[in-house]
Amino acid sequence: KTITFNFSAGNSPKLTINVVDSSVIPPIEKDSIITPSSISYIKGEKSDANVTMTLKGNTLVSLQNNGVTLVQGTDYVVAENIVALKADYLETLKEGQSTNITFNFSAGKPQTLTI
Repeated sequence: KTITFNFSAGNSPKLTINVVDSSVIPPIEKDSIITPSSISYIKGEKSDANVTMTLKGNTLVSLQNNGVTLVQGTDYVVAENIVALKADYLETLKEGQSTNITFNFSAGKPQTLTI
């Protein structure tokens, strides 16, 4: 649409307005990032493992190990953009075998932490 302004003298400037239905444009999903994407854990060390999340507007929904949802507050804790996997949980993992922890977010692709 174009709106024309008529003045008593001089040019008659035009203002062009483009109207877009935002409900038709799908939102752009941004994948969150976790750092690091792999860690080593030494059994008996009894220390938490921290993972930094770059959320890109998303929120953390859950952590899963082979389809089993970890318990927030027991298996891990979240403080702002840091997830701390608790040492007690890490001690339950099988020694010498890789474990993939899936970070599920409110949008975008899940991210995987390999331990």
